Amino acid sequence: MSTKTTFKRIALVAVASLGFGVLTSVAPASATDAPFTLGTPTVIGGTTSQKVYIAVPWSVSTASTLATDTAVVSAVLVASPDTTANPINNVNPIDVTSVAYATAVTTADGRTLTGTSANNSATITTSGTAATTAIGYSGTHLFEFLPVLAGTYQVAIFQDGGANVAANGLITAGDTIKYVTVTVTDAPATATKLTIVAPGTFEVSGSNGAVVKVSAVDAAGAVAKLNAGQMINLTIPSGLTVKSHTGASTTTVNRTNTLRSSSC
Repeated sequence: MSTKTTFKRIALVAVASLGFGVLTSVAPASATDAPFTLGTPTVIGGTTSQKVYIAVPWSVSTASTLATDTAVVSAVLVASPDTTANPINNVNPIDVTSVAYATAVTTADGRTLTGTSANNSATITTSGTAATTAIGYSGTHLFEFLPVLAGTYQVAIFQDGGANVAANGLITAGDTIKYVTVTVTDAPATATKLTIVAPGTFEVSGSNGAVVKVSAVDAAGAVAKLNAGQMINLTIPSGLTVKSHTGASTTTVNRTNTLRSSSC
């Protein structure tokens, strides 16, 4: 390794189903670089409008003795069911949630490890004086993205940059790439929730009635989307006038039977 270099690009692959990741292979490090190893990643999440997290552990069992070194791990989406909200091959929408050594740590050989992040890249910088004894170190980077639509998402995670090649957060020719595939589904709605938007005293007739929000929620109580086979049944008591609001449109519903709606 030169005095200003990076570890050789290494990547990982995992397959996630409904938010669970399993490591299937790891590209080996070159014998000419410090032995940089990526451990088993953990993928958490897999429902629409809920963040998906990918934890990437790594370690250097025998560190370089160089005074200055930099290792960058980046992630980009390479497949998405909605390329407008979740563009592919872009430094967005994936972000670094946390980076190892965000608080600088001094190793036993006197060098300092500092972790920083920008957009979709996590960087570890080694600084100080040249060490006489190689000492290993390890950490975990956490990446995230927000899926908008249900479907299959693929994330490429790779060691960004190399000898005499600047890291830029994007896949470039020669990169060794593996993929994290995440299957995202709509969270199943299991109940409904009625919320008075502005609590207070309301008229029994006239135009100053209560504004009530009807929501579908999942088992955890979070707002969920109705799937194609679900409806909300709203029973309106006799004598009660209900108006539904959709944007600027208002529709009066004055019925004593059951109102079936495919949206909330």
